[in-house]
Amino acid sequence: MTVFLGISQDHLEKIAEAIKEVLSDTVLLALKTKGFHWNVTGSDFWQLHEMFDKQHAELSEGVVQRIRLHITALEATKNYETIDMLTERLLHMVSLPGRSATI
Repeated sequence: MTVFLGISQDHLEKIAEAIKEVLSDTVLLALKTKGFHWNVTGSDFWQLHEMFDKQHAELSEGVVQRIRLHITALEATKNYETIDMLTERLLHMVSLPGRSATI
C-alpha cells in the first residue's frame, strides 16, 4: 500500500532515516532506564525503583511502538528489526576516529 503524502521518495527515505535514529535513541533510553530501575539504591529505593519501571514501560511499550508505526507508514523499512537499529546506533556511539567498532 502506497501512501501519497506529496513528498518525493528521496525525501521520504531521508525522513525515515531520521525517524530510525529517533527510534534507536528511544530504545537506548528505555534500556538505560531499565538499568537505573535495577540498580537504584538508597532511602528512596522503592519510589525510584517504581518510577524507573513506569518510565521504562511507557518508553518500550508506548513510545517505541508509535515511532515504529510512523516508520511503517512511510513504507521506508521492510524487515528492519529494532535490534539492527540498536546495533547500528551502538556501533556509531562507540566508534572512535581512526578506529572501527565491532560487536
